[in-house]
Amino acid sequence: MFNENRPKIKLQKDQTQKVLEIIVLICVIFCFIYPAIYYSALPEQVPMHFNYKGEVNSYGGKDSLFVLAIIGALTSFALFKLNQYPHIFNYPIKITKENAEKQYKESVKMITYINVLIAILFVITSYQIVNIALNNGNQFGIWIEYLIYTIVATLTFGPLIFVLLKVFRRN
Repeated sequence: MFNENRPKIKLQKDQTQKVLEIIVLICVIFCFIYPAIYYSALPEQVPMHFNYKGEVNSYGGKDSLFVLAIIGALTSFALFKLNQYPHIFNYPIKITKENAEKQYKESVKMITYINVLIAILFVITSYQIVNIALNNGNQFGIWIEYLIYTIVATLTFGPLIFVLLKVFRRN
């Protein structure tokens, strides 16, 4: 499955990657602290699933918020660890000693952006669930939701397109 002949290189993190990893850490911490702050005020059952219209269609215990935070933390940690082994990633081109460092850096950058995106989605989800459970309703409003969709789409497809363009331009 993995190409054993690929060079294993220890990459140095650039300033952008360090900042993005700090953002992920802040998001993960938020997902634990925000529900904890309001825990005593939350009802025993909180919304846990929403339909396409944004209406609640499933409830869970308020402890479920911490399960959500744990899933977010584990996902972020897994992507962080994965970035330490870029030689096992799938690449659209053959990895050689000459192009390995550049290809690895670009793929690690893409995974880091994806990690930020996922962490932000967990923050939005935790924030919304707590506010809806407290009967504060949807705090964002419809135009903010479209802005969030735009940001999510940009963060999802932007890095992917950017990295793929760089990969194919260099080779």
